[in-house]
Amino acid sequence: MTATVDWIVKKYLPFSFFDDEDTQEYFRSICPSTIFPKRSTLRRKVKERFEELQSNVKNRLQQYSCKMSFTIDGWTSIAGRSYYGVTIHCIDNEWKYRSVVLDFIPSRGRHTELDIATIFHECLLEYGIIDKIQGITVDNATANTKFMCELGKQLLHFDSDNQHFRCFAHILNLGVQDLLKTLALHSETDNKELLTHVQVLQNYAVFPVK
Repeated sequence: MTATVDWIVKKYLPFSFFDDEDTQEYFRSICPSTIFPKRSTLRRKVKERFEELQSNVKNRLQQYSCKMSFTIDGWTSIAGRSYYGVTIHCIDNEWKYRSVVLDFIPSRGRHTELDIATIFHECLLEYGIIDKIQGITVDNATANTKFMCELGKQLLHFDSDNQHFRCFAHILNLGVQDLLKTLALHSETDNKELLTHVQVLQNYAVFPVK
């Protein structure tokens, strides 16, 4: 069942996947004795599998002697539900780079600094690594700057000035958007001309003239 659960999750398949008669017929053509799990069984098994893997991650992270870097970002679904993703990045005791998704947490309200700080704080408490913060990377939203300050109030050992890192990719994206607004391109010809110059610069960066 573990292999089935992992497959369902990795392929983003619905819990009702095996309810389909054509699907059942196909699997029985391979193995006539196949027993198909009910959606309620799959739902329960996925939760159990998550808890098993989460426990393994907790134990491993708590054994690491290193400091850890974190990223947290907000996302809103089509249905209007807000979530936060928390990831961790570190070098383990064997000097191997590790990057792990810690949690994907539903927001309890608006994207406020208190909401983000509380969610992040509780996530670190759950994993038992609240004393291992090296730094936190977030995008340049105003709420995130306030989030850093709020987290500094909740965690006395956290320095919101020196342990707060702004996402370079987001900074670059904002810079390009401002550049395009300044250039005020109005035609397809202008866009193609700009793209040509960008490609030339890109080629120069990859294959610099010596």
